Amino acid sequence: MERLRVYVDTSVFGGCFDREFSDNSWAFFETLWAGQITAMLSTNLLRESEEAPEQVKELVGRALQDDCERIDVTQDMVNLRDAYLDAQIVTARYADDACTLPRPRLRVPM
Repeated sequence: MERLRVYVDTSVFGGCFDREFSDNSWAFFETLWAGQITAMLSTNLLRESEEAPEQVKELVGRALQDDCERIDVTQDMVNLRDAYLDAQIVTARYADDACTLPRPRLRVPM
């Protein structure tokens, strides 16, 4: 069975160090480290983590050592972000977030 691929946003890393979200966030990473899922990390997340607190940087570094998939920003993603901005689905403040959405892969049952 194919492992579940999960897109990981910056907030998941920070959630480990927030009282409200830490239990669920650490449970997520334990599942990752157990090899039950594959984390998908965007280049935007990596850039954002450079400005994060040291403990978040360390956690991102540890995640990168595991079986993860790096998502580079493509022209399709930029076009989708621009369409979201034009349609006012997201504001300019969240433009980077809109650009990190990977293109969905649809599987059609045969």
